[in-house]
Amino acid sequence: MLIVIAIANVAIAILCLVLTWHVARFGHQVAQLNRNLQRWTVLLEDNLAQQTLAFTVQRTNLRQWQLIHLQWQLQQRRLIQTAKFLQRVWLISQRRHRF
Repeated sequence: MLIVIAIANVAIAILCLVLTWHVARFGHQVAQLNRNLQRWTVLLEDNLAQQTLAFTVQRTNLRQWQLIHLQWQLQQRRLIQTAKFLQRVWLISQRRHRF
């Protein structure tokens, strides 16, 4: 009976050692995954900052082009108004020359 208890104790001790080894290995894997996650987080944050800056630059460029387009439209309207005014003046002057 003592031999069976001794064999069971040795088996339990071996099982505990194997379990401890697996837990330690799993702990190392978790630590490595955590380091990888931290590295990827830093890379993603850098990339996000760069993308945000690029987006801001593109948005600024778009706003500048929109402003140029609005200024061009305003200039076109002024030219059309000036042309209509000159046309009216010319028509009025032509009517006066007839009489």
